[in-house]
Amino acid sequence: MANSTAAREVSTKSYVGASAIFASLGLTSGGWGPVLPWLADKHNLGIGTVGTTLFVLNAGALSGILLTQLLVRTKTIFWFIRLGIVAFAVGFSGIVLAPEFSYVLFAALFAGFGFGVLDVGLIQAITRSDNRTSVKINFSNAVFGIGAILGPLLVAILTADYLPNIMIGTVVVAALSLLLLSGLNWNVEVNTAQIKVVRNKPMLAVFFVGIAFYVGLEVSAGSWLPTLMQERTGSLESGAISGALFYLMFTIGRIVATPLSHKISAEHLLLGSVGLAFPVVISAIIFFDFAPYAIALMGLLIGPVFAAASDWIAARTPGDPLATTLLLLAAMTGALILPPAAGFLLERYGAEVLPILLAPILLVSIGCFSYMIRHWRQLV
Repeated sequence: MANSTAAREVSTKSYVGASAIFASLGLTSGGWGPVLPWLADKHNLGIGTVGTTLFVLNAGALSGILLTQLLVRTKTIFWFIRLGIVAFAVGFSGIVLAPEFSYVLFAALFAGFGFGVLDVGLIQAITRSDNRTSVKINFSNAVFGIGAILGPLLVAILTADYLPNIMIGTVVVAALSLLLLSGLNWNVEVNTAQIKVVRNKPMLAVFFVGIAFYVGLEVSAGSWLPTLMQERTGSLESGAISGALFYLMFTIGRIVATPLSHKISAEHLLLGSVGLAFPVVISAIIFFDFAPYAIALMGLLIGPVFAAASDWIAARTPGDPLATTLLLLAAMTGALILPPAAGFLLERYGAEVLPILLAPILLVSIGCFSYMIRHWRQLV
């Protein structure tokens, strides 16, 4: 049982361990770029069919997030992280080791569940702790991005033959990081008589849609850009390099946002990021040969979005862990629906249509974030 009077803090040692787990989550996320064509080759399937793995993975993540919200009052941060690590390790090991594609889908459900539980637990700890800072939030997101670079980069360097070893090594690192976690025996239900929780439901709905489409954009670009490059070059390794480039630019965006968060408000970072990314996506449509590099540049510009959104919604909803859970539910919903749908469209029309698919997804996010920030009124 959590100690309700204990300080809700994340120690430096625990923050290091949490960062290592964030990096592992990032590596598995960035690894989907080369994993999808690798699974297609291994099981002799089309990319649209293999893309259903993303659907199952994110369905599992949604279930993990919902379970976390259900138990948030009674279970501690550390309890959630331990549960998440077990499912994460079993699931991602199964994805790369399963002999049949049906087993891959079953393993993806476990992997997604673990990913969702870990994501909620770690983000709640960092954004709802008594010693939270914008710098820590942005740095955690940057560490996730570093992991996302390493996934495809390791595949490009070691070749696809080592992809199972890379994934298994990642889950081992995540499991060992548990040894660094201490002092997280508290829950995030911090409502007190001094904190008035106000839920602006219409604005939360707009926030949900905006985040869902943003994450759908990020995951679609990161997952399918390697397929675009593989289709052009015939090499899975060159596709992996393009995925590493996307997540490198994405992570640079997150790292740059860390010092900027001292000087620029979360809402300005949020709107500036998505607003600047739109003309870049349009250039990817107009200039055919430039498309992969434009998509990578888009990654640089959207890098600060999730951290800024996490910071912004936490400030708007003090004492209300549901809002942070809603952030992750929106993220997983976007990742659940949009990237698999994009996969089927790419299979039908060719991977070259990827920039055309990304533009309207980004436009919806821009509209939602602009409306939300302009119209939200926090009641006091």
